[in-house]
Amino acid sequence: MLINMLDSLKNYENLNIGLRVYGNRSSFPPQDCNDSHLEVEFLPTKKAIKKIKHKLNYIQAKGSSPIAYSLEKGANDFINSKSRNIVILITDGKERMSNGSLCCF
Repeated sequence: MLINMLDSLKNYENLNIGLRVYGNRSSFPPQDCNDSHLEVEFLPTKKAIKKIKHKLNYIQAKGSSPIAYSLEKGANDFINSKSRNIVILITDGKERMSNGSLCCF
């Protein structure tokens, strides 16, 4: 699904795309509510798509789902806060830790 979305954007000029991933570095335990990283910096469309597709081959879910933290950090990833910026969140479920509790806020 993500690959199809990326491919649908490849002919758009004046578009920058980046990739932030969460829950892919720290396993449980411990529970890491800060496991969120900009894996591919914002780049022009074609260059970004190539890097994102490559990175997706190596990303595996390992830990918690710090959705709120990731969205907060993601807002700071944008190159220009005055531009029209969009976040697309792909998740496997709710913001939860391995013990079922909500992630840290």
